[in-house]
Formats: sequence, structure tokens, C-alpha cells
Amino acid sequence: MGKNTNFKLPIRALITGSILSFITAVMCVYNMMVTISSFLAYDASTPVAIFFIFLLGLINLILKKFKSHLAFSQFELLIIYSMLIIANILPTFRLFLRFIPGLVGVFYFATSENEWERIIWPHLRKFLFPESIEGIKKFFEGASPGEKIPYHIWFKPIIIWSIYFFISLLFIVSLLVFFRKQWSERENLTYPLIQLPYEIINDERKFFKDGLLWLGFSIPFLIGTIRAFHHFFPAFPNIEIMKSFPIFRNTTQIHIRLSFTTIGLTYFMSQDLVFSIWFFYLLLTLEQGIFNLTGLSLYQPVPFSEGRDLVVFQCAGAFIGFVLLSLYVFRTTFKEIIKDIKIGKRGNEILSYRVALICLLSSFIFLLIFYTLTGIHPLISFLTLIITTIIIIGVSKGLAAGGLLTGGQGSPMGVQGTIFSFLGTNHISPSTVSGLGLSILHLGITGTNISVDALKMSEKNNNFQKKIVFISFFFGLLFCIIGSFFICLYLGYKKGALNAHNWLFVSSPQGTWKYVAEIIKHPTGMNKQAIGFMTIGFVLYFILSFVRYKIIWWPLNPIGFVFSGTWFVITVWFSVFIGWLSKALILKYLGTGAFKKSRSFYFGLILGQIVCVVLWFLIDVIVGTRGNEPYWW
Repeated sequence: MGKNTNFKLPIRALITGSILSFITAVMCVYNMMVTISSFLAYDASTPVAIFFIFLLGLINLILKKFKSHLAFSQFELLIIYSMLIIANILPTFRLFLRFIPGLVGVFYFATSENEWERIIWPHLRKFLFPESIEGIKKFFEGASPGEKIPYHIWFKPIIIWSIYFFISLLFIVSLLVFFRKQWSERENLTYPLIQLPYEIINDERKFFKDGLLWLGFSIPFLIGTIRAFHHFFPAFPNIEIMKSFPIFRNTTQIHIRLSFTTIGLTYFMSQDLVFSIWFFYLLLTLEQGIFNLTGLSLYQPVPFSEGRDLVVFQCAGAFIGFVLLSLYVFRTTFKEIIKDIKIGKRGNEILSYRVALICLLSSFIFLLIFYTLTGIHPLISFLTLIITTIIIIGVSKGLAAGGLLTGGQGSPMGVQGTIFSFLGTNHISPSTVSGLGLSILHLGITGTNISVDALKMSEKNNNFQKKIVFISFFFGLLFCIIGSFFICLYLGYKKGALNAHNWLFVSSPQGTWKYVAEIIKHPTGMNKQAIGFMTIGFVLYFILSFVRYKIIWWPLNPIGFVFSGTWFVITVWFSVFIGWLSKALILKYLGTGAFKKSRSFYFGLILGQIVCVVLWFLIDVIVGTRGNEPYWW
């Protein structure tokens, strides 16, 4: 996008983005609480945001032909998209639909058998929670017909937590300002997730007239539609796109799943990274299978590890190595930034380096105080923030390098697991353990590190426009909060949250607080086993990095090792393999010219699956069906 000297405040874009952000949040929550269909949001994926940009691109084509003065400018579309990515990732798995039921689940799921009332409740800070046990019970089970929804019991915690969410977003964006130049200009990372929306925003006419786009679009759209028809009419033929096979004497499974969005995204990633992701996934699966057969397992509980505790800690160690090496490479850029701060130079960022530093330090202090108020010891609060900062840097760079595949589901290193493993729990107070348990629910706000993509997209705009992009993040978050809280509470009290997505509203809160109770009841020392596997992963990462640096033809990218143990990769690895294979065959037999022309086809694969999923969700809402899943997400 070229520079624009128009300094007029884009009111229309902010209003449109605010409305669409609210609608996006409502759609995502309704999807998980009522239709329980294909995910409209899964961690860092933003299908609804892309769907709305797709629609706005089509509307722009019509407006430019008949009412050109009403068409959205490139900058206006950027503003809207920047708001939508925040509104798309936070309502469900990343934050609100884990946070809300988890926040009150500690009270609702407490029983005489699990003794949470005795073990956990005394250590919770009551001002952070709704105060009515009866109101919490009705949220899960549904209120009586005609009964008013007790919104008033939620006002205080919603306001308190919303302030925390805003400050967290400020902290993340301020931090990422310092890394944009290094990742975008020095390392030339590919930013796979922005390629499709950027093409639509930059030139919708050229984008939509490409025949290869619509060829790619038609494949996932038709397959998804056939699957949707089968859901409505079981006699209609179906196309299976997912199969799981038990391996290693049924101790684990290998999933074969066809995801056209994943195949499409591989086009915009380096071929060695795509290869390394599926290669290391298979290698770690083999390793975990051997552990399962030999009875080797982690002896300290870890929530939501999907039965891959040891290899996950191995990837966590590699993740630490990844961040440390990234910071070492960053040292030259860091020195330049320090020099710019001293002389007052702004830099080509949405905030000047000086303002970003002030915002970063101020928000860090606020978050430190807030964590302490939740019951966490001040030193542990500081450590929590440091680890969280490491995670934000690593996952953000992962998103810039490989999109959903290397950063889409967050970090292989968890804050709580790392602290408990290295420090043990013998000398950690129950209030600190409870506060860290609570942070499992709200640290999903780090999902806003996807704003790294918006920073990349806005780098060619002028300083005034960059400030508007910065402001737009907070508008997007505001209307995401309003939409998410309102529709979640409304549907909970009207339909009963227990009838919503089982993992989000039952398994996740139960698993979180069961984990907290176990840590409090059975304190342990330093987890040498976990530390050992993290050390192995750490060393392996540096060995892989060294070999890659010394040997030009070396095919393995160490970033693939870092993220190959995440649940997202475990689920879509086969589609990663298909994407890698298709690129390899095109390059070998058709050449680089054909490969460049096929860009639109891969765009079509991504867009076709997204449009199919969103359209069938809207149909599900209209006809009132449930469980329709053309695709996983």
C-alpha cells in the first residue's frame, strides 16, 4: 500500500470495524455455544476476519464501478482488518470462552469429593469473581423461563478484567514495536497469515478476476458443501476428510486430516520449514511412542498436554533456545533502537520508540501489581511476566515465520509448568498456586500477538495512519469484549452453558482447577525429569541451528522442531505434508514460473474453505441445526 497524505480521521472505517468486531465476537461465541459446528476461531486463526474482508472486497468492486466515491480506501480496509483480527481470535479458545467458564467453574464444579471449597476457595481474591453462587449455578444450568438475567453480579469482575485485558494489549503491542524492523526488514520473514488479506486490500480487482483463484476456491467449497449436505440429509454421499489410527499398542494416535487452509498457507512459507514441521512431528511421535511402550512418563501433572508430556517439554526447551538465539540476532537492531530513543528518532513504527518504551514499562508495572493482587507472590509475579514476555516474543516470531503452524496455538512452553518444574511447589504458597491457576485462563490474551501481522501490513503508511492502526486495536478489543461477554452470558442463562461446547465449558475449567488442587495437595520439589527434557530440547535446537548455519544444503529448519509438538501441528501435519509435496512437485516438474502463477490457486484453497465454513454456519443459525462440520475450522 502506498503512502497516503490524507490526514482525515477514518471515522467510517472505525465505525464499520467496530460493528463488524461486535458481530464477529457474537458469531464466534454463538458458534461454540449453540451450533457447535466448524470452528470460526481456533487460537490464532482468523476465518471470520478474512471472510468479512472478502465481502468488503467484493462490495468495493461494485462501488468502484457505480459509486466510486463510496468505496473503501486501502487504508480503511487495513483499519477494519486490524480490528477484526483481535475480535476473531479472542472470543473462544484464546480467551473469553475459556476465561468466563473457568472463572466461575471453580465454584460450580466444586464438590465434597474434590474439596475445592476447602483447598482452593480460601486463597482466591473474591473481588475478581461474581459474588453470587446461585447466579453462577444458573449460568451453567440456565435460568427459569421469564427470569431476568443477573448481569449485575458480573459488572465488577468484567470491569476489572477488561482493564487488565486493555493493559495487556498495550504491553504486547508496545513490545512488538521493537521487533518489527528486525523480523520484517532484516530477516525478511514471510508473514503467511497476511498474504491473503493483503492481496484483497491492495488490489481487489486483480485478485478477484484471476481464474486460478476460483479454481482453487471451488475445490474446498464443493467438498465442504457435500459434507454439509450429508449432515442435513444422511442418505447424501459423504466425503471423509479425517481419520485417526491408533499406534504403539493403542497408546497414542496419528491423525490424517485434510485442511485446505493449511495446504494453502504452506505456499507462503519456506519449503525447508514446511518439510521440517511434518518431519519433526513424525520423529516426536515415534519418540513418544517408544516412551509409551517403555512406561516412561512425566510424574508431575500438566494440564492439557494431550498425552505428550515429555516431548512437549523437549519442544519447550527448544523454544527457549529459539527465543534466546532470536534475541542474540536482534542485538544490532536493538543498539540502533537505543540510539534512536536517545536522539528522539521515531522509527517507522505505529508508536515512536520512546513512547513504546514508556508504554511497555508502564504496562509491565501495572501487570506486575495486578498479578500480585490475584494472590501470586511478587517475585513469582515478576517471573511470570518475564516468561510471558519470552513466550510473546517467540510465538510472535513464529507467527511471522510460519503463521498458524509455528505460533498459531501458542507456545510449547507454559508459564505455570515452567515455574513449577524449575522451582518445585514445596515452597510456593497455595494463594500463588491458585493465582497461577487463574492465569491459565487469562494469559490467552497473549493471543493478541497476532497484531504482529497488522504491524507488518501498516509499515508503508504514514505516521498519522500508523497511530490510527494502533488505536484501532483497542477499538477491536473493546467491541470484542462487549460482544463476547454479552452473548456468552445471555446464552448461558437462556440455554445453560453446560449445553455448550463441552471442552470449553466443562473439561477446561474442571481440568484447570483440578490441576491447581493437585499441586496444592501434593507439593513436590524441582521436576528434574521435565528440566532434563527441556535441556535436551535446548541443546538439540542449538545443534540444529549450528548445522543449518554451517551446511548450506541442510534441509531441516530448527523452527520446525520447536513447534512440531503443538496440538495444531499434531492435527494438521498430513495437510502440511501435502502442501510441501505439492510445492516440491510444481517446482521440480513445472518450474519457478508455474510456481509463481499458482499463488492465486493457493489463495483460493484458503478462501474456499473459509467461505464454506462461515456460510454454512450462517445457514446452521437460520435453520437451527447443531454439529454441522464441513471442516474442522
